[in-house]
Amino acid sequence: CMIIASSSPRLTIYETASSQRFIGVYLLLLMSFFCDSARAEFEPVFLAQNSQNLQKPAPLKKYRKPKKPFVGPPVPEKIITEKVQEGVSKRVVSLANQLDSFFGAKRADDEKNGSTLRLTPTYRVSEYNTPVNEFEIRLNLKFLNLEKEGKAIEEKLFSHPEEPEDELDYKSAGLTESEYDKEQKRIRQLREQWGWNYNLENRIIVKTPLAFFSKFRIRKNFQGSTFVHRFYNEFGWASDTYWQELASFSSDYDLTKSILFRFSNELNWLFYTNAISTSHGPSLIQNLSRQASISYDARINGVIERFNWTLDSYGPSITYRRQLENKWIFYELSPAITFSRVNNFKRALSFFIKFEFVFGDI
Repeated sequence: CMIIASSSPRLTIYETASSQRFIGVYLLLLMSFFCDSARAEFEPVFLAQNSQNLQKPAPLKKYRKPKKPFVGPPVPEKIITEKVQEGVSKRVVSLANQLDSFFGAKRADDEKNGSTLRLTPTYRVSEYNTPVNEFEIRLNLKFLNLEKEGKAIEEKLFSHPEEPEDELDYKSAGLTESEYDKEQKRIRQLREQWGWNYNLENRIIVKTPLAFFSKFRIRKNFQGSTFVHRFYNEFGWASDTYWQELASFSSDYDLTKSILFRFSNELNWLFYTNAISTSHGPSLIQNLSRQASISYDARINGVIERFNWTLDSYGPSITYRRQLENKWIFYELSPAITFSRVNNFKRALSFFIKFEFVFGDI
């Protein structure tokens, strides 16, 4: 910057490139001086007034994934299916055993460990037939020796070799001796429930003429996914029909704790006349109380002639059964509607009342 004297009282400043740089540096130094002095003067006051608001922020917590509950190794689907089937089968079998035993069914007598004698007077009335009075004596014999022999043969034919397991005594199991014996008995009964069963049944029907028959019967239960299936086949001789064979296959399912659904199929073959008859239909069996039960049935009956099936009769029926105070006495009331080929499928009403006296294992 050059200053030149003149006649004028003011100074004239001639700006050049170097003078512009000098002025810029000067202004920067001046601003820096004023900023430092202001900071030194006002910073202590600002910090004193805002010391509470200038705290250090809290350190951030590390994110941790929530722990999942330990559920153990995955269970194979086969084991789950078997457990479900086992639970379903136990419910169905328990309800079916209770109802069949109460109604005095053949299967209930067959699967008991003892023999049973039943005395049954019956009075039957039908719309197109004369009334019928019958008195039936039914003796069901349990052959334990034959059953043991049959089970021994079954184990030899169908069992698979397995490694023997060490049996624990009742002390190791944490039970008393009597409790351990009861548990072992229960396990044996469950195993026998799904094995082959052998029985001999004898009946005397007091009517005109007197009828007698004897039948040998084998049966087995099969466990399904939702149903329990039951099969039996009997072969015997009767005084009025001679040699005959009866095969039956039924399926049970528990609708509720007290209602059992059953679908039955039967085939009866009379050797003497070579007549084959069949019966098919559902049943709803309900446990009303400890001393009463009722069964709602529907059946379609047919005959097989020259390998052709022909409808013979059909219709619904209801059977109400009650146990008296004397636990060995029962009575049944059963109305029915039948449409048969003999009556040109006209409606025929029928009704029967039956008393039953049971001696043995009820």
